[in-house]
Amino acid sequence: MSDNVKRSAHQNKLFHETKPRLIIVMGVSGSGKSTVALQVASGLDFTFLDADDFHTPEAKQCMSQNIPLTDEMRKPWIESLCFSLIQYQQSQTSVVLAFSGLKAMYRKPFRTLGFSSTFILLNGCESLIAKRLEARQNHFANKALLASQFDTLELPLDTEKDIVTLDVSLSVNRLAHSIINIVRKDNSK
Repeated sequence: MSDNVKRSAHQNKLFHETKPRLIIVMGVSGSGKSTVALQVASGLDFTFLDADDFHTPEAKQCMSQNIPLTDEMRKPWIESLCFSLIQYQQSQTSVVLAFSGLKAMYRKPFRTLGFSSTFILLNGCESLIAKRLEARQNHFANKALLASQFDTLELPLDTEKDIVTLDVSLSVNRLAHSIINIVRKDNSK
């Protein structure tokens, strides 16, 4: 066997043994997940995805009318996200996803996609997040939905050891820096 063929076989073996990373930045609407996730993706040179871009027009219309989404309404959204993420996983592309992840059942499918996954929950008090939502413009989700999001939010279960909770009162830069450090520390293990 030539050196090039041996080297290629060795690289393929390494390539298939290395999982791409999936960093999911979660929280209620207005917690800063999209802003933070975008900065993390830029800092790590990962692909950024915003789960809001995967909502159906009907779901966006409901939310713009202050109608909370049901589990049934979220199901095709989560399926669409997972389908897209599988494409990234198959191409060995690491991703930072901004995704509400309000319930354990919404988070569970992402653990089966073949990534090395880390979930970051941006959590904080409702009054602070409400102020942020009041300042936000041109988004289908508004302050009126915040109470229902907090009602739906399930804090990490004891079995969800891959979730790190960070306080939304920290600056975007500090949150992003913390997440990047968590990912780099995980990679060095």
